[in-house]
Amino acid sequence: MALQRINLSGGSYDARAVSVAAQRCLNLYAEPVPPDDGEPVRFAYYLTPGLKRIASLSGVVRCLYQTTQGDLIGVAGSQVVVISNGGDVTEIGNISPGELPVRMCDNGACLFIVDGTSGNGWYCSMPLLPGSSQPSTTTFGYTVNSSAPAGATSLTVESAFAVKAGYVYTLSGDGIADGTTVISASGALSVTTSGYAAAGSAHITVQSKISAVNGCVISGGSLPAGTTIASVTPSAGNSDYTDITLSVGITSEIPANTVLSILSVWNDSGGYTTLALSQATTADIMAAASISLKTASSSPYGELTKISDDAFYGSPTIDILDAFFLFVNPNTTNWYTSPAQFADENQTPFDSLYVASDATSLGTIMGLAVLGQYIWLFGRNQIEFWYDSGAPDFPFQRVQGVTLETGCLSPYTIARIPTTAVTPNGGLMWLGHDRAGNARVYMGQQTTGAPVSTFPVEGALQDAPDLTKAVASVYQQEGHVFYVLSVPGQSSWVYDVSIGLWHERCSLDANGDEIQHRAGCWAAAYGKVFAGDFENGSIYEVDLDTFTDNDGPIKRQRAFPHLLTDGTRSIHRQFMLDMQNGGGQIISVDWSDDRGASFCTPQTLTLGTFGNAWPSIWRLGLARDRVYRLTWTAPGKTALMGAFIDLEPVRS
Repeated sequence: MALQRINLSGGSYDARAVSVAAQRCLNLYAEPVPPDDGEPVRFAYYLTPGLKRIASLSGVVRCLYQTTQGDLIGVAGSQVVVISNGGDVTEIGNISPGELPVRMCDNGACLFIVDGTSGNGWYCSMPLLPGSSQPSTTTFGYTVNSSAPAGATSLTVESAFAVKAGYVYTLSGDGIADGTTVISASGALSVTTSGYAAAGSAHITVQSKISAVNGCVISGGSLPAGTTIASVTPSAGNSDYTDITLSVGITSEIPANTVLSILSVWNDSGGYTTLALSQATTADIMAAASISLKTASSSPYGELTKISDDAFYGSPTIDILDAFFLFVNPNTTNWYTSPAQFADENQTPFDSLYVASDATSLGTIMGLAVLGQYIWLFGRNQIEFWYDSGAPDFPFQRVQGVTLETGCLSPYTIARIPTTAVTPNGGLMWLGHDRAGNARVYMGQQTTGAPVSTFPVEGALQDAPDLTKAVASVYQQEGHVFYVLSVPGQSSWVYDVSIGLWHERCSLDANGDEIQHRAGCWAAAYGKVFAGDFENGSIYEVDLDTFTDNDGPIKRQRAFPHLLTDGTRSIHRQFMLDMQNGGGQIISVDWSDDRGASFCTPQTLTLGTFGNAWPSIWRLGLARDRVYRLTWTAPGKTALMGAFIDLEPVRS
């Protein structure tokens, strides 16, 4: 009989009953062939890209992010770095260590990072122009704690501060010489005198309990420069006060309630710092005076600062709309915003009134995202929508009467979809669940959403022990937009938004067993796609012309549809591959005669090293229902279009 084509179509579809469908599609993605082109195949299956390591960081890669200026920012462990086109790494700073995902966003002037922990957030200035190499400068305002006379070479401020390598700190203000820089910084303790001290006296009393300060320098008021503490004893008149004996007498009287600073003392509150100056002050500087400190970095990115604003509560996700950063207060029903055009907490402090709640379900808000001009608030069981109304008390209002009856299982699976033929205004995808608790993957546009996961995908998700740790990213390559969903303990599920099909991706461990795909996060930058490893600090370039995962093999597999011949058995005389030749790869072919429940010992075929080769297996026995399957790990470029089969039905 003449050979018959076995056409492949669709994506990965392992039905609950393999006798219905056992079409696994692993590390291959489908691309439809336009029917008007007249080609004999409906779909071609191309190799998913390999991973080429370009950089190594310390700790697990927690996020990759492309800034609005086009730079690639990476976070691994506690490290925050800029990664160049060629893989060079420049450190920006450090955040709290960990392995859980972080999220980043910027407003064109400020980069903001959150890690989902209550109160944790970091920010820094960023270059205003793409590709800028100009040093970054940030100016902060500080309040002087205790007065300093003309000629002083130190100054204590009411704030925690640390000098970091690679930065220059320049002070300005009344009484400070031009060009004065900070040489070093040390902790300080602020104390206030309780009563009048006469000129020449070497004794003062302060309104607090202090100890372990003998030998420390004390400054402020009319204390001579270099005055140290000889001893301290509890005050006889008030046990909450302390009597201090000084190393020298004071030069003039010190009134009650004068603020003094004890230098080089560990302060549990971390609220005071003594700055050593490069030049002496030119005039007396009074307590509570304001000074400015300009931080200059050799990098285009400024100093990474942990936010201490009391109206910032931390967040698992971050986004931006109309110049407002948007956050979720972790494990609460509240979300909140930054001030417009946030630069730093000194110039643009958070407003404690810029807070709102889930107004409909009254449930915990898992995360948020912006799509167009709508804010999507993802609750555990429902999604509601907000928009910028411009109201003076709180700039956002809820869209009345519109909600989605689905929740979010993991905030780290929320990802934005770019404009495609099926998402003309962009979209969002996330891992959610319905009211019955069934896990599904959803796609939303404008203020609507619907599941896009197939029954087999949902079955696999339901089998996962913990979906709250799932993460997802979106990347685009050669016209395909991929939503990559990684669940610990499973291979990764990938939805091709452009054509609406799913496939699986996995990596192999040292024993050759399938594990979660190595790429735990993805981002585009410099016209390329990059990924970060889910269990170490490797940064990869995602490359269609790389056929290994960081020099390790990639397992690729495609199962064919069931071959039935009207319920009768057939002799399978020849199976011939329809694949692109040229690489000489060895392909394993096995098959199932029990409707996909088990497969026989594989036989091998070798692809040709030139174009016109048709690898075949002959005399394959009898079967009433057969499922063929191809598997290979050999590197090399190829594409799968299907196969041909020579069947001869028999009467049995």
